[in-house]
Amino acid sequence: MTDLIELRDAVSADVSRIVDLNEEALPTVNSVPAEFFRGFLDGRPRETAGAAIFRVAVDQVSDEAVGFLLALRPGEAYDSVNYRWFSARYSHFLYVDRIVIGPEAQGKGLGPLMYRDLVQAGERLETPPQRICCEVNLRPRNEQSLRFHQRFGFKPQGSHETEGGKKFVSLLTYSMPPVQPS
Repeated sequence: MTDLIELRDAVSADVSRIVDLNEEALPTVNSVPAEFFRGFLDGRPRETAGAAIFRVAVDQVSDEAVGFLLALRPGEAYDSVNYRWFSARYSHFLYVDRIVIGPEAQGKGLGPLMYRDLVQAGERLETPPQRICCEVNLRPRNEQSLRFHQRFGFKPQGSHETEGGKKFVSLLTYSMPPVQPS
């Protein structure tokens, strides 16, 4: 399936479908309004230190987004306990706020494709990150995501409760490969 997928930067026209995908993925991600996603697109130059890497996976047959990945660099004024946890410990990282793959595209190699794309995007940054950071729910348990991140090479760095004890997350990092001089 991945040969029929185009990965590209998200644009405002994608927001409605991104919200739908996000809502389909509850409770593995939090519900957020369209304005949340638009805030990473509208008027925010990608070259700034805290700008997001916001990518969509588009099925070339249906021309519909089947997944998305939103990652932030350090320095973002972002109200997330998990982002702040990583920010307090690391200076050069990419924080995956969410990766969502629609049910019709799950198990077809899209997750690894999107993460390899993120690694490549990180390598092109002026200051390449040393790691990719994310959290995965232990409560409610997201077994599929835990297995995926372990297979990709993510390692647990800690855990904590969020949302007043509703969720318990594992905080994971993936060590970026050293950037080869060109």
